[in-house]
Amino acid sequence: MDIEFQFPQLLLLILVVPVVIHLINRGYGLRESMLARFQGRKINLSLRSKLVPILCFFILVSLLLIAAGPRRVLNTNQQNLSGNIVIMVDVSRSMAARHTCNEMHRLDRAREIISTLVTEIPEAKFGFMGVAGLSFVLSELSYDRQYLFDLINHGLFVEVVPMPGSDLANAFHVLLEKKTAQPPVYESVDQVVLFSDGDITGQEAQALNEVVPLLVQADIEVNSVG
Repeated sequence: MDIEFQFPQLLLLILVVPVVIHLINRGYGLRESMLARFQGRKINLSLRSKLVPILCFFILVSLLLIAAGPRRVLNTNQQNLSGNIVIMVDVSRSMAARHTCNEMHRLDRAREIISTLVTEIPEAKFGFMGVAGLSFVLSELSYDRQYLFDLINHGLFVEVVPMPGSDLANAFHVLLEKKTAQPPVYESVDQVVLFSDGDITGQEAQALNEVVPLLVQADIEVNSVG
């Protein structure tokens, strides 16, 4: 496991930290000297002169490391767990179905799997699309896990796209359009994960078969769940 930074350029500011600490220590020493002069007694500055720079160094470096956005990267020899992935989620009414009262809805199960996927591939960018009778981009590609989990928990719900049906072919056409349009939203996308219950009409299935060659031509790998 390695650590990468989303904003590595901020780490260059660590070179400035010694200068900042010198100025802080100098100002602190001047303040203590003035207080000692007005109080008419000597103050032992040896301990403080060592402690203050050390504390300032660790505080400033820690703040810069946090601001640089560290993230965990998993290493594996079997596969490259990275990429730019679009998650398509069926948000039609059929995704609110469940087999028994004690089971989760289909969309809730999809949320659970998606959360695991986003957690287990921390070095990948994810974007989201809602699929119904029409399809819309719910988010662009992002590394920000807090934003992604907020979208998963609060932005994915049945009929977030207010159009009945599950036109999966339309979803892929929208994806291809967003990959080539200017400015491109999904230009670097090479993988799609589709979450759907497969409850589509024969006409929708035929349209889906017709869009497959376009996805192959665009070098987009599609994996379906559901």
